[in-house]
Amino acid sequence: MQPSHARRAPDLPKDAIPEIYDTAGGPIRVYRVRLAEGVEAVADAVISPIEVEVLISDRLADELMIAIEKPGEGLWRLRGRAP
Repeated sequence: MQPSHARRAPDLPKDAIPEIYDTAGGPIRVYRVRLAEGVEAVADAVISPIEVEVLISDRLADELMIAIEKPGEGLWRLRGRAP
């Protein structure tokens, strides 16, 4: 048996790092992947095998210049672009 840190979920990059996150529903295994570093922002992606929505932090939204217009409808735009 491989140690837990050596196991990888299928179809993930080889550098994906398994981690355990505490959630309201209990602990869950997720995988952290460093996204490509660019001029605009540097970020890690955390991939959950059971989550279907993308969550980003407020700081990353700021760095990417995302303006949330109508959160209930999922409407957003990039700052500086016409709605």
